[in-house]
Amino acid sequence: MFYAPWFVIAGLAAAAGPVIIHLLNRQRYRVVEWAAMDFLRQAIHRSRRWLRLRDLVLLLVRCGCILAFALALAQPYRLAAPAAADPNQPVHAVFLLDNSLSMGYEQLGRSLLDEAKEKLVEAIEQLPPGSVISIVPLCGGRRLSGPAPAYRTKQDALEALQTVEVVDRQATAPQAIDLARQACARVAQPTLKQILLVTDHQALPWRVGSLEEDLKRLPGALQVLRLGPQQRENAWVETVEVLDGLADVNVPAVFLARIRYGGQTPRRDVQVTLLVEGASAAVERLTLLPGQTAEVRFPPYRFSKRVEPGQVVFAPVEVQISADRLPMDDRRALAVPVAAGLPVVFVDSLGKAEEPRLGRYGETYRLRRLLAPGAMGRSTQPELVEVRHGNLSQLESEGRRLLQDARVVVMAGLPSPGATTPLLREYVQQGGTLLIAAGGQFDPQAWNQSAWQDGLGILPAPLKPQPVGRTPQETLGRLEPFFLDFSSLMGHYFFMEHEPEETLKELYGRVFFFKAVAVDDSPQVRRQLLENLSQHWQHQQAELRQIEQELSELRAKSVLTDQDRQRRLALDQRRAAIQPHWLLWAEAAFGPPADPLLGDRAESPAIAGSTASGPASSESPSGTAPSALPEPLIQQMAFTTLARYTKDRLPFLVERPIGRGRVLFVSSGVFRDWNNMTAEYAVVVFDRILRRGLEHSIPRRNVSASQSLVVPVSAAERSARILLTDPDGQTETLAVEALAADRYGIRIPPLDRRGVWRLAAYSQENLPTAVSGGSVPGGSTPGVNRAAGTAPESKLWETPLAINGPSEESDLTPISDGEILERAGAVPLALRQAEETLSVTGAAVLREDYWRWLIAAVLAGLLIEGVLLAWPVVRGAKIG
Repeated sequence: MFYAPWFVIAGLAAAAGPVIIHLLNRQRYRVVEWAAMDFLRQAIHRSRRWLRLRDLVLLLVRCGCILAFALALAQPYRLAAPAAADPNQPVHAVFLLDNSLSMGYEQLGRSLLDEAKEKLVEAIEQLPPGSVISIVPLCGGRRLSGPAPAYRTKQDALEALQTVEVVDRQATAPQAIDLARQACARVAQPTLKQILLVTDHQALPWRVGSLEEDLKRLPGALQVLRLGPQQRENAWVETVEVLDGLADVNVPAVFLARIRYGGQTPRRDVQVTLLVEGASAAVERLTLLPGQTAEVRFPPYRFSKRVEPGQVVFAPVEVQISADRLPMDDRRALAVPVAAGLPVVFVDSLGKAEEPRLGRYGETYRLRRLLAPGAMGRSTQPELVEVRHGNLSQLESEGRRLLQDARVVVMAGLPSPGATTPLLREYVQQGGTLLIAAGGQFDPQAWNQSAWQDGLGILPAPLKPQPVGRTPQETLGRLEPFFLDFSSLMGHYFFMEHEPEETLKELYGRVFFFKAVAVDDSPQVRRQLLENLSQHWQHQQAELRQIEQELSELRAKSVLTDQDRQRRLALDQRRAAIQPHWLLWAEAAFGPPADPLLGDRAESPAIAGSTASGPASSESPSGTAPSALPEPLIQQMAFTTLARYTKDRLPFLVERPIGRGRVLFVSSGVFRDWNNMTAEYAVVVFDRILRRGLEHSIPRRNVSASQSLVVPVSAAERSARILLTDPDGQTETLAVEALAADRYGIRIPPLDRRGVWRLAAYSQENLPTAVSGGSVPGGSTPGVNRAAGTAPESKLWETPLAINGPSEESDLTPISDGEILERAGAVPLALRQAEETLSVTGAAVLREDYWRWLIAAVLAGLLIEGVLLAWPVVRGAKIG
């Protein structure tokens, strides 16, 4: 049988062409009287048999080549019976059910997932007695944790099938094959495996490389059933964002949304609604063209929330569009951080001695004015940032007290870091952002000596001793400015959303530099840095394991001596020095203290067994150095050059992660002496750097539907009742768990539905035991049964969680059967049609790639034709 049988018909018609030409040529001979003909009769008689045989072979070869090429285009496949010909023999049926977002597409009042369930019910009912059934939803679900179980009865399998729901996640073909292989491995008997994947026509799951090797590892042939129409129209909310990443209580916030549309015809009068705290704040209307991405900019919105200085609250925001056949992606949620008075420490040479009226400005003046313009004018209005301006001596004397609640630290124009390097490294390790800028009296030699420390200080990369260029005050002759190399710019600091490249080139082309510090970012320095970090990490982990083992031995003692207590105190102090946790907001933003060098990267499975953040393993002797860091993780710890100058391509901005935080180094100044950047609109780069630092310090409340979340709580709240409310008002109770010693938190598994969820804590004294599934009539406390007499004060706190799935999953662009077979390679793959009676027993339709052999036959035929035609010429040349 053939995938494209019309090519067979066309091939038969084309193959008749050489036969017709041959017959017509036989009628074209004319009798010509020629006196010398008698001399040729004998020679012609001898070669007539050879010529007839050659013509016949050529005719057959030409017809065969045309027919073989047509068959290759027709993509033949064959019918084959499975290994077990007995239809009553039990099988292990593995049903892979695609429950990704695209399967929520609705037609005739039901979704594609509902149609898939009906097909699987039909297949389950036809299974032979004694069969084992595995129902494997590709995207899982909140109530479907762990490996998919195998069911021994059809009733159990049917009940499990009905629990599968569409989730806001994405499925891929390699993921489906891997899940099938795991399901087959968990069931030894029956040995006959039948695997069926039920999905839709979406191309996204198949946008991978070759699947041939993955398919070869399956213990049975894979059948694929694709449902729904191939061409589907869909509009969806691709992104929702607030400008600058967070909202200021004193400045109206501006929201941007991108709406994408995939379809064949325009979609008119689409309503786009902005919802803030569940209420409509703005409405726009637009017409969507096929393939268009429309940007919607809503009018500025001022939040009325009351925010204490230094605190952050979250406001739930949603953007919704008019409903279509895939309703799940017609909205997107955002938890907007609304902040006030977030402390940012600015350190320069003058500090409080700055006198703008006398023309004495600290190196950080323009950055302070950029981030908090009202504070510079002594405005009484609350600002997003609380500016703390000081000099190096103040930082050295106040130390942790000055930095313990600081969200970002900026140091500019200082001759050296003094004795602050260990303090600032601890700050960055815990999650802080440190921006170091040259300028002023910056001395690269002093900084390199105090702050590099072979990569264990606070500089992202070492500095060369001599700066480049001269300031106007240092130059007697002609100035020689240099510029930013636009082609070297990387990252979100430089590329503003929605700005064309030409505008950005003009923006950065106005910036010129007189002087800069030379940063050594050579490959040799990078390799040495990574070697040092790897060795330091191994030594650090060995020391932490030793500390943990000694503390465990002390905890095991029933009675402690004074010497034991002193030893325990010393061990605790040493561990605190390696894993500092004095930054007040860090635990709320990131959770319990993490690896001091890797931060949360230490949770990577590749090194999960090597980190020593928990108790030492009994199988690991004390002092044993853990294995080296995996190469991909080591590379993440290196510095990144984000921008360069045109002069010798020296680095302008270099960034490096340290623990949970990051250090950025600007090799020129941030005032007017070394460049004019802060006098041009390009100063927005510094604004974006500082605001990204503020965002980094804020707890994560915008979560992917496939990610889990840990929300830390105080020790006083560990007995509180925690309620999680979904977008429909259904409520469930979560437990407070111990995360570490004297640290508690709420572990939230991946939430698979898009929208705004709410997490709230209630006092156990007043909280009733009954929990309702809807919102409370006449109150703002969702999920609590007011009939039991709960007072509103029983709520301790509440925070929204914005859950969203991948926006690319909404792209319903189809993929053809031929493209799927191409990815399968030479492995047989059965593609079933929706109208077929679905069964995993009896004969199976196996498509195989015979076209390769057919093309080879065409090439062989052309080679034979060439040999036959060339043979008389070659033979004549030899005779001659």
